Amino acid sequence: MKKIQIFIISVLCLCLCQSCSQYQYDTFASIEGRVIDSSSQPIEGAAVNLNPSGKTAITDESGCFRFVGLEPKQYAVAVHKDGYDSDRKTVTVGAGEIVDITMILSKF
Repeated sequence: MKKIQIFIISVLCLCLCQSCSQYQYDTFASIEGRVIDSSSQPIEGAAVNLNPSGKTAITDESGCFRFVGLEPKQYAVAVHKDGYDSDRKTVTVGAGEIVDITMILSKF
């Protein structure tokens, strides 16, 4: 009898965990992208700011960045790197959506 109770509780916990993870996936959004220069070369170490969330990401060696767990709404994405002009885009994301953008910076 004790083994049956433990089995039932385990199955219920697994079902609950699965439904929570599905809820999180369907509710939140992501913005990811790449920062490149005018000759399509990746820019490493650029600061990517996301407003109104206030989050900041730094691009990796491939120029890639990612923001996850975002509320579905409109965001302003701004990129800054010393020696380059800044770039800014407005992005709208829906629940469960992943938006991929490319930001292009020109040297000054």
